Amino acid sequence: MSSSAFIKDLKARDIRFPTSLNKDGSDAIHPDPDYSMVYIELIPSSPEVPVGCGLTFTLGRGNELVLHAVDCLRFLVLGKEIKSIQGTALPITDNELH
Repeated sequence: MSSSAFIKDLKARDIRFPTSLNKDGSDAIHPDPDYSMVYIELIPSSPEVPVGCGLTFTLGRGNELVLHAVDCLRFLVLGKEIKSIQGTALPITDNELH
């Protein structure tokens, strides 16, 4: 991996599966769940470095909240050197949020 590779972009996608059409996964609390997820890609500055991926699962309505949180917190990773944040998220949050 290139020692100077950094995160140049963050892409977040709202992906939903229409499970509510057949009431798949429904219960008394969730009568019409659409199994859903937010898929995140961290795009590196170097083509030699693999794209970082992350998933967050919701029942559909939570996707908007997750996407909003990703947009609000993207500044924590954009422009950061990848090696400096690998292995733990603690240095990011401690240094940037206090």
